[in-house]
Amino acid sequence: MSHVRQSTWMCAVIQADYPEQMDVFRWLQSDNQYRCIWILHDHDLVDKEHVRKMPDGTEVVMREGDRKYPHYHMIIKIPSKLSAETFSKRFGNYVNFLVCGDSKEYARYLTHETFTSRDKYKYSRNDVSGDIALYHDLMVSAKDDDTCDIIDRFSDLVNFCNGDKVLAVKMLCATHDITAVKSIMSHAYFYEKFV
Repeated sequence: MSHVRQSTWMCAVIQADYPEQMDVFRWLQSDNQYRCIWILHDHDLVDKEHVRKMPDGTEVVMREGDRKYPHYHMIIKIPSKLSAETFSKRFGNYVNFLVCGDSKEYARYLTHETFTSRDKYKYSRNDVSGDIALYHDLMVSAKDDDTCDIIDRFSDLVNFCNGDKVLAVKMLCATHDITAVKSIMSHAYFYEKFV
């Protein structure tokens, strides 16, 4: 009986202007036991007013529509089972790591290719750094259950039908693209928003 080694996927947002967080970021990149993928988000906009604590301890009010401070999104594959709390403590709690339940979905989020990030600034896949082979594997497997292309096609149909969403669904059904129809009907939020 062979022993299957367990691993954990973690994700984190690392603020580029926080020196301690950037130290953790650089350390993770250089440690060969971790497989890391990251991207710099420097075009994101604030979607809800909040107060941001600055590295020097001061606070700045961030208003809706303001540009967010540059930050990295990172996915880390850890060669053991760990809790997010344990992993965060390992790095002095400077970065708040979370267990990444769906690494494929988070890989798509890096470039804002998920359904929930579809209205955000689109980053290029060429902007992604780190373990590119791992990133490619995640994206290839994510493509198998990708709904973004279907949503884009449906949006084009809605535009073609002058905003008539019911007619667009009928046209989609007429294409006999069963995968697209099932995907749309199985996503409650999508169905609620567009039909």
